[in-house]
This record gives sequence, C-alpha cells and structure tokens, in this order.
Amino acid sequence: MNWLLIGFRLTSLLILMILSGVLTLVLERSPVYLFENKMVPIPVIRGTIDPLVSYVRFVNDRVPTSVAKEIISNVRRRSEEMKLPVELIIGLMEVESSFDPMTVSNRKARGLLQILDPPNHLIIDRTKIHDIDYNVEIGCRILSYYLAEKKDYRKALVWYSGDADDFTEKVERAIGRLILFEQQEAVR
Repeated sequence: MNWLLIGFRLTSLLILMILSGVLTLVLERSPVYLFENKMVPIPVIRGTIDPLVSYVRFVNDRVPTSVAKEIISNVRRRSEEMKLPVELIIGLMEVESSFDPMTVSNRKARGLLQILDPPNHLIIDRTKIHDIDYNVEIGCRILSYYLAEKKDYRKALVWYSGDADDFTEKVERAIGRLILFEQQEAVR
C-alpha cells in the first residue's frame, strides 16, 4: 500500500478494494509508470478478449457482441502501440460514450472517445470519426499526447475532458468497476 503514499489517488471504490485485498494480486504483477517523477503502479488485467467484451456488453447491452469485439480488439492494439493501459482507455471510453460508437455530445464531440478538437499537430478526417478503429486511434493519440505533456494521468484526463467536473473521478470509478468485473469473471 505504499503507492498511496507516493501520490496515486484513487476513488473510494478502489481504496475499499485494496483494503479488502481484492487488488493485491493485480497490483503485484502491474507495471510501474513514471508520473511527476513518482513510480505509480497501474492495474493491468491479463487474459483473453472475452471478459472485456463481456464488460462492454454489461455496461451497454445495446452494443452487439461483434461491435464489442471490434472495440476491444482496437483498444488492445492501440494500447500496445501507444503504451497506454488498456484499463485507462476502456474507463475513458465508458465515461465518454458508454461504448456507443455513434454517440454525439451536445458539444458535438463524436464517437467512442468523444473526439472534438484534437491538439494542433494532429489533423483528423471528420468523415471517419465514427469508425471504431479510427476513433480509437485518434482518441489514444490525443490521450498519449496529453500524458506526454502533463506527465500525470489525472491532469491529462482533465485536459482531455476540457475541464469537465469530476471527470477524472468518473474515469477512475469506471476502471474500478472494470477491475471488479474482471475479478468476478475470473472466479467463474
């Protein structure tokens, strides 16, 4: 539990999970990322694609299984390419769109990762923004850029959201739900 002492702030759900011992095995096998010159463990879920597909369907049962598989396949690929935790991308996606690739916000942000205005160096094709592969790629590029700039996932999420209230906490709660779901699936 020394990671609490080095500044990795979690929601009350994650704290309860740690205190109850639910996360012990997950955190012991986790890679460590450097944020603000502090070593921070990031929970990583190992396993097949199926539990994550089940999670997408659990969150939004209107998403067909074939679409959920495509979403998770793209998340895994972009996660590896851009060195982003799968759970961070899935948590962000759950909060942004509830895994609906056709979502359009009242601010006209679009798709799974609610692409609005990317950083200036990134030019996007707005005609492809609802394409799952393209949306995940652009969203991950934006998140990766913000992480590189801010050096802290919480600050990067605030920037990603355009400073939305409680956004970081919502993403952290979504990650906590994902981890609990994965734990429950592993027991079955």
